[in-house]
Amino acid sequence: MLSDKNIETIETFLGRPKNNLSIDKIKGDASDRQYYRVGYGEDKSVIIMLLPSPVESNLPYIEVQQILKRSGIAVPETYHYAPKEGLLIIEDCGDISLEQLLLGTTNQTKKENIYKRCIDIIVEIQTNIVDEEKGEAAFKLAFDEEKLIRELNFMLEHLVNGLFKQKMTDTDREETATIFGNLCKELADEPRVFTHRDYHSRNIMVKGDRLILIDFQDARMGPAQYDLVSLLRDSYSPIDDSMLNRLIDYYIEKRGGIDRKRFIRIFDLMTLQRSLKAAGTFAFQNEMKKNNSYLKYLPPVLGYAGGVIKKYEELERFKTVFERYIDSPLKSI
Repeated sequence: MLSDKNIETIETFLGRPKNNLSIDKIKGDASDRQYYRVGYGEDKSVIIMLLPSPVESNLPYIEVQQILKRSGIAVPETYHYAPKEGLLIIEDCGDISLEQLLLGTTNQTKKENIYKRCIDIIVEIQTNIVDEEKGEAAFKLAFDEEKLIRELNFMLEHLVNGLFKQKMTDTDREETATIFGNLCKELADEPRVFTHRDYHSRNIMVKGDRLILIDFQDARMGPAQYDLVSLLRDSYSPIDDSMLNRLIDYYIEKRGGIDRKRFIRIFDLMTLQRSLKAAGTFAFQNEMKKNNSYLKYLPPVLGYAGGVIKKYEELERFKTVFERYIDSPLKSI
């Protein structure tokens, strides 16, 4: 909730007293950040981002915003940062997300072209942001083996043990740890590019003809497939397999010089890891935050994971574990 000090900061920045402002809380994401829309004057507004606690050192949000902006990627402008309050005043990019645009687009060709525009942005990011010698924190963070495994263990804790109330046998737990270790090592060994990390339909805003990226503060280095998986294996905006394959081919053509078979393998394995990670986040929101709004997205996201498991013989041992502790309990919630 905005404090009196927060209100005073906003009044000072906008040059208007509180009684001349409209302040409305808006729905945020699955993080602890809070968002408010502040209207002032005729058809003028800004967004207030309130962090859960003050951050007086370099703020990842601002660092990544500058990296993307320098590279020609559309992001909200940052107008003011009050570090002692953990308060940012940023551009209002409206209420229309890519998710809403896609839901309102019934023509499949038009929908595919919208996705291609989003893929063009991924290619721009991966082509233009290549200097890993910069001092920004995002270049020092990565989807390394430790990070990827930690996300999968988070899923086991909050989805399997938490939401589904399942207790794995020692044998199944050890088998799962081995499979997760092999999966994460292969992904971590891939060449790394700059990734948004949450490049999905709720984090791309549509304002006029612009596609504007938001929620990018957790950017880090990772496989080239990572953002593409986030977009094309999105919990909120699923697409059919034929469109998926055409869009993957579109990306491969745009980047050039890619071994398609190897690319698809890493795309699939990244889909498995990220889908299980997302399911863990949804379960955490329900179990720890008492927010059950994400539970309806468990079937599609775990469907992605199950599809990959069935596709690869090397994952056959995990198939039994998946069906026993995840797929079967899913049917009963």
